[in-house]
Amino acid sequence: MRNAVLITFVLLVMCIASGNAQKPRLDPAHVMGANSCTECHGKEIDAWRASRHFATFKTLEDSDKANEIADLLEVDDLTSDSLCVECHFVLQKKGSKTSAISGISCESCHGAARDWIKEHNKEKISREQRKEISEKAGMIYPGNLYAVARNCFDCHIIKHEELVNKGGHPAFSKDFDLSGWLQGEVRHNFMTDAVPVKKSGTENREASPERRRMLFMMGQLLSLEYSLRAVGKATTAKAKPPGGAKAFGIQQALRAHALKGNIAKLNKQVNTAEVTAILEVVDTVVLKTKNEAQLVAAADKISVLTKKFAISHDGSKFAAIDNLIPKPHGKTFIP
Repeated sequence: MRNAVLITFVLLVMCIASGNAQKPRLDPAHVMGANSCTECHGKEIDAWRASRHFATFKTLEDSDKANEIADLLEVDDLTSDSLCVECHFVLQKKGSKTSAISGISCESCHGAARDWIKEHNKEKISREQRKEISEKAGMIYPGNLYAVARNCFDCHIIKHEELVNKGGHPAFSKDFDLSGWLQGEVRHNFMTDAVPVKKSGTENREASPERRRMLFMMGQLLSLEYSLRAVGKATTAKAKPPGGAKAFGIQQALRAHALKGNIAKLNKQVNTAEVTAILEVVDTVVLKTKNEAQLVAAADKISVLTKKFAISHDGSKFAAIDNLIPKPHGKTFIP
């Protein structure tokens, strides 16, 4: 951990608090918990335990800033009666009781495991067969770049304007970059082609240059999609959030505008049909509050094009953007 201010900010940029209880992204009845992954993924679990995704489970309730936001939003319990559970905690239901069991963990990114864990653990079939049946059962593999990245942006770009306008919460993680974070503190890349899988490696390997390029591009495109959705959800540009920041809708619109410029510059280097089409889509929209129908329709088109980009390219032709990719964010876990 770095200094207390940075810790508080990173934890809070994902916290979504509200006076009304919110259904979490993961179905608590389908959550198995990180311990269900430990037998085969012990090193990955060690890396997770060294991260702020893990730490938020213990630190959020003691954060002065979190409690300040909670007070402004009239939230009594950050771990249950609030939208904080959506991004800061994993809930599990046992019998009639539902409770927070961890911070952001394996299932936050790969999906609640009850429906797919048995398929994923089968050893008497090939790895490709196991992957195929696990994905059909609901598991999200790292190769599905859009699905993995979507889970990041569901939290790193805030979508509830009350949280910002009334609670003073940051509208997005200002320093969040998909490639930089997945190659930094969040990196947990130990798997090899060893058979059986339980004999996987002990080195937390870096992603290839090609994958880092794809992660960077995907991060830019998803940022644009999610920023447009956020502007679409905004109902006012006149709010004055605590702390002096601009209204939620204004912040998100400025972000979307900046991303459009960034992506246009990147496309001069990568020059793909999908990114060109995305820029044409965003050129047609007006970045203003109370414009949900147009902005959501544009975001939906961008989503389709971004998925197509993910499966149509492997990063091998994008070397020209290497100098634009941020360095790994945070301290990488080294066994």
